[in-house]
Amino acid sequence: MYRLIIFCVSIFLGSCGTENLENPFFLQLGDSYYLMVTEIEVPPRPDVQDKLSLTSKWDDVGVGAPDVFYKLYYKGEIHYTSSVAEDTIHASFSPFKAGLGKAFFEKNSSQYLEASLIKCYDLNALLEFQIMDEDLTDDDEIGILRIPLNSIKEGKNTRIDESGITLVFFAINTKYNLNQQLSSLGIIPGRK
Repeated sequence: MYRLIIFCVSIFLGSCGTENLENPFFLQLGDSYYLMVTEIEVPPRPDVQDKLSLTSKWDDVGVGAPDVFYKLYYKGEIHYTSSVAEDTIHASFSPFKAGLGKAFFEKNSSQYLEASLIKCYDLNALLEFQIMDEDLTDDDEIGILRIPLNSIKEGKNTRIDESGITLVFFAINTKYNLNQQLSSLGIIPGRK
């Protein structure tokens, strides 16, 4: 009996000591959220002839990896177009326009946030992330990830589609303190 109690207490105390960066709460109807994409990884181009190269044939001229950017659509309307991560199959996007320094020292980081603001009027609506390769002439579509709002949790979300595109993004509720949320998610350093 005592062993069972000690075992249960140790499990409880062990779970209290770990920091969970993934919030179990789904988006709420009527709330507004900042949506920040931090990473996109794309698979090698399907028509690659050289099996040793993951990057050949992406660019119109020469050989190189894609110049990745995304467009975010909500309810059929474009809400955001990202900056371009050049010559990479694993794109990283900074969550801040003016760099981490300004966001860290300001009272409210929202003015520096590189994100789209979405109001949840319909939880059955889709978010569409159109992943693109920027080219000199016509941009190439790499893929589209369609994500129902009712499947998104507050905090960190990761999605992988059938073609192998990986998308990592954060959903941050605007009704709570932005800096505290960014800090608890590890996006900005914690302050004392």
